[in-house]
Amino acid sequence: MPVPAPNLHPDFNTIRLSHVCLNVKNLNDSKAFYTDIVGLQVTDESDRHVYLRAMEERGHHCIILQKSDQPGTVEVMGFKTFEEMDLDKAETYFKGKGSPTSWVNRPYQGKTLLTSDNMGIPLEFYHKMDRLEPIHQKYALYRGVKPLRIDHFNCFSHDVDASVEFYNDFGFRVTEYTEDSESNKLWAAWMHRKGGVHDMAFTNALGALANLDSIGPTSISGVRKARIRLRDGVEPIDVLRALTQTMELIEFIKVRPTMETLFIDAVSKVESETTAES
Repeated sequence: MPVPAPNLHPDFNTIRLSHVCLNVKNLNDSKAFYTDIVGLQVTDESDRHVYLRAMEERGHHCIILQKSDQPGTVEVMGFKTFEEMDLDKAETYFKGKGSPTSWVNRPYQGKTLLTSDNMGIPLEFYHKMDRLEPIHQKYALYRGVKPLRIDHFNCFSHDVDASVEFYNDFGFRVTEYTEDSESNKLWAAWMHRKGGVHDMAFTNALGALANLDSIGPTSISGVRKARIRLRDGVEPIDVLRALTQTMELIEFIKVRPTMETLFIDAVSKVESETTAES
C-alpha cells in the first residue's frame, strides 16, 4: 500500500504528543524505578497516582503512574492541540469517524476530550495544562538517565497501513516506513507532528497495545551513571520486580542497546543467584 499523501489542512490542529498514563500494580516500586533509575521528577502524588515530568518540561506531567488491577496496560495517551477551539473540532471529527467521545476532568489539565483510535487505543486531547517553574538548571535534581522530555509513543498495530491512514487523516505525516517486499504492506511506520523524527511509531503485531513511551536523555553518560547506580546501590531483583509488575519498557533515543544490556545483566545475575540457591 502506498504511503498516503500528507493532509496539510486537517480538521483540527494537534501540535505534539504530551503525556501517557500507565497502569501499574505497585505504585511505590514503579515510582522508585521512574525517579531513581530513570530520573523523572515527581510533581504530585496520592495513594493512587504519581505525576512525573522530565528536566526540561514546564508542563505539569509527561507520565502518570496509576495504581490499577490491570497492570501493564496504558490508560490513555495524551496530545496537545494548537488552541482551545481545536477540541470542539476534534470532537466533531472523531464522532464522524464513529469513535466514542466524552469530556473528562483531568487534574492539572483544562478541557479534555477522551476518544480512541481505529485500533481502540485510548487517546485524549487538551489545550491547557498547568505550567511549573523551570528546573533544568537545578543540577542537584539530576539523577539516573537525566531525561529531558517525553519524545514519542511506540504502538503495536495488527494493521500498520490502517493505523497510518487513520493518523495521517488528522495531520500526522510519515517520516519513515518499512514494508513487506511481497505484499507491499507496511510492517512499521514512523509519523510526526512536532517536527522531530516522530511522535508516533507503529510496529506490526497482534492486537493494539501502546507498549513504550520514550524519553530523551541528556547524554550517553546519563545511562552509564544509571548502570553504576544499579550496580552500586540497587539490587537487580528490585529493578526486575518493578519492571515485571508494571510490564513497562523504556526506550531511550540512540541508547536503547545500553538499557537493554542493563536489563539483561540484571536478569543474568538473578538467574545465576537462583541457580546457586537451588
